[in-house]
Amino acid sequence: MDVTQEAMKYLRMGLSVIPLYEGSKMAAVDWKQFQQRKPCMAEVVNWYAANPNWGVGIVCGSVSGGLVVRDFDDTKLYDTWLRAYTGPRLPTVQTSRGYHVYFRTKQPVRLQKCDGGEIRGEGSYVVAPPSVHQDGGYYQWHIPLVDLPVLSVDQCRSIITLSSFIHPITPNTHITPIIQLDPPPGSPILRAILDCVPTGPGQRNQCLWRLAGKLKAIEQTAELGSDQLKHLLEIWYEKAEPFIRTKGFQKSFEDFAEQWEYRRVPEGVSLLQRCMERAMLSPPPKRSDGTGKEVQLLAGICRELQKANPEQPFFLSQEALEKITGISQSGVSRKLKILCSLRILSKVSEHDHARRRCASYRYVAPLDE
Repeated sequence: MDVTQEAMKYLRMGLSVIPLYEGSKMAAVDWKQFQQRKPCMAEVVNWYAANPNWGVGIVCGSVSGGLVVRDFDDTKLYDTWLRAYTGPRLPTVQTSRGYHVYFRTKQPVRLQKCDGGEIRGEGSYVVAPPSVHQDGGYYQWHIPLVDLPVLSVDQCRSIITLSSFIHPITPNTHITPIIQLDPPPGSPILRAILDCVPTGPGQRNQCLWRLAGKLKAIEQTAELGSDQLKHLLEIWYEKAEPFIRTKGFQKSFEDFAEQWEYRRVPEGVSLLQRCMERAMLSPPPKRSDGTGKEVQLLAGICRELQKANPEQPFFLSQEALEKITGISQSGVSRKLKILCSLRILSKVSEHDHARRRCASYRYVAPLDE
């Protein structure tokens, strides 16, 4: 199957496509622009003329006509859902572990985790046939891509039967839930709420701080604003009220909103680890083009560290970087020097052995590139 022809077919169906490295899910180009526009045919031809073994990705969201993909990581879960599903026939790709179910919506939907997989919408893409798996197999159509039905909100609900929320994105990118349900029993959200209920007086602020950290660690709630979490705070307050007594709901919600703003790192996750996760989901800084994947990863981590506190330099431990990236400390040292030479980083202070203080840096390239 010719990848160029398949990519052109997707393009003709109104889908934004991007090239992927052979046997990888990683985009081979800066794909951010293709969330806003589709590539032209000449771009697609040039990509694969120079690299015929590259794979193809399809960008989800409004650029592809409201494309949403339900990612089932578990084949048994997919089979269970399919037996109960009564809507229109939906194009489906067989992946290495499960299935991707394609459909369109009129209401934009954001990327989010859900039980048994993910909902891929705005700001995400999927690997499409005939791309090669990392294990050597091929992505292939299980149900052919002939048409892409546009589903209603109720039909969307049936597609994500085990998910708690669909979060649409309005034109100004403010995210609000269009489907909001109480967290189901045993869900991570409900467990977070129950884990943070006070057991006695004087624990309210501490419990609110912990609740903010736990919700920051859950994909479905991590990027929401505090106003969008008000329903969850109502559930928490109902259970916490016997121990709070003197503080009403509004005061507790205002205090939670303040802590939600200041709590940048999820509970149980280091800032460095969180920054690496964000770096891996974002295009690498443009100034790091051509430096290699490891240098680009470190550049992305440093960019996220600076974003966490734009006004101050950040400390960087080579030992900690080795643990989370697998790059040796000597390798980290060399690559940080490369980033400084490219004027991506500026070293502010040296490592202080006597005071056990790491070297500090500033990210001096544009944070939004």
